[in-house]
Amino acid sequence: MKILILGNNLAAWMTAKALSVYSHFEVTIAGKKSSNNLPAIQSALPYFDEYLKLAQIPKNEFTQQVINQPLLAHQVMTNINNASQQHWFAFSEYGAPLGPLEFHQAFARLKHNRWVKDDFCNYSLAVLQAKHGKYQVSSKNPNSAYSTYVNGYIIDTASFIHYLQMSCPKVKQLDAIPPLTAAHDLIINCSIAPSKMPLTANSISWLEPSCQKFTGQYHKTIEMTAHGLLSKLALPDNKNMSQCQLTLNHLPDALSDDQTAINRIVAQYTQQASDIRVSKQLTPAENQAFYRASHIAFDVQWQQLKSWSYSAIDTISVFIVNLFEHFPRRNDNQKLNSIFTEHYTKQIQSLQRYDQLLHAIFSKETNNNSINLFKESGRILQLDPDLIKPDWIIGLLMSFDIIPAKCSPYANQLTEAQLVSHCEKIKSVFNQKVKNI
Repeated sequence: MKILILGNNLAAWMTAKALSVYSHFEVTIAGKKSSNNLPAIQSALPYFDEYLKLAQIPKNEFTQQVINQPLLAHQVMTNINNASQQHWFAFSEYGAPLGPLEFHQAFARLKHNRWVKDDFCNYSLAVLQAKHGKYQVSSKNPNSAYSTYVNGYIIDTASFIHYLQMSCPKVKQLDAIPPLTAAHDLIINCSIAPSKMPLTANSISWLEPSCQKFTGQYHKTIEMTAHGLLSKLALPDNKNMSQCQLTLNHLPDALSDDQTAINRIVAQYTQQASDIRVSKQLTPAENQAFYRASHIAFDVQWQQLKSWSYSAIDTISVFIVNLFEHFPRRNDNQKLNSIFTEHYTKQIQSLQRYDQLLHAIFSKETNNNSINLFKESGRILQLDPDLIKPDWIIGLLMSFDIIPAKCSPYANQLTEAQLVSHCEKIKSVFNQKVKNI
């Protein structure tokens, strides 16, 4: 089967790597090397593991060949009324159930009665590791405390693309896009024609050899500033020196051509000479994928930097994993398009709901259904499919002091002393685990 991939970029090479696993696919990448404004460093959600499995990339090979580090938790820093606060949340379970009683329900009752002053995030083994700059690979043994979390990744984009290219020696490359004829059984479009890309300013990104404000390991820092959300990612480079990328998200469009204003803003967040660039996003009116028979196109959102909560690598992973669930279908590419597009769109919407929830928490919105349901009942609004697990959402909400108003009946059947004892045992076990790493 002959497959033509349009575009010489991150999406094209991730797709080619997944296809190259199968010997009966003849894969060609067509197009000049892309110069799209992808961030140099990206943070990928744990869903990226699904792509690694599909592309048959062993985790130990990935970690050795690609510049990366585990991402265990997010740290959000706020400054309200000159009072600085830190909020942590992870890809993790929190605490442990007490019989039929979920841990967050037990914690909520203690919080209401002021029996606990500790932060909810300290009952996550992943958060505790991130705070102490330690990392232990998660376990598949359900009886192990190390099975309570998974990790994402902080990835050097150029290093990852280079690895993919070196691991696909049989993939053909063409500098120019050939005529799109019936010579190819399937065309996968990973590029967007410039005429289809009206641009507006969305974020500023810059790289620094080191980042004095970012000293932690295994986590991502997001700081709420006067100019939007400032996210910080750090990676060691080949010379064992840290490289830090800072991104200010959701800037007004008026800054798109005002380099002086951009430099003035960046100067407030760095003391080093920086390689400053304005990242671009597509306008919403053009934010549609193009489909036809024998032709599948990436949703152009993978090239956007609008979200700090998920990256281009995440959306590409979702695309490829969904594509392989419905592919190949002999002589029926139109049906493939229809089914694939429906599933792919639903999963992208799952990531978008996650992003919207985060913004609702930061802006203290009062009309978010997920937040209101949790406040009322302690339950999570779960839709199918949902790439973000309920435990992660619970940890996020509780870390921002969004506590259920009503306690579970099971919680009311136990004494405060029993609940406090349960919390102390969990904390003791987790602290000892971190100390032993």
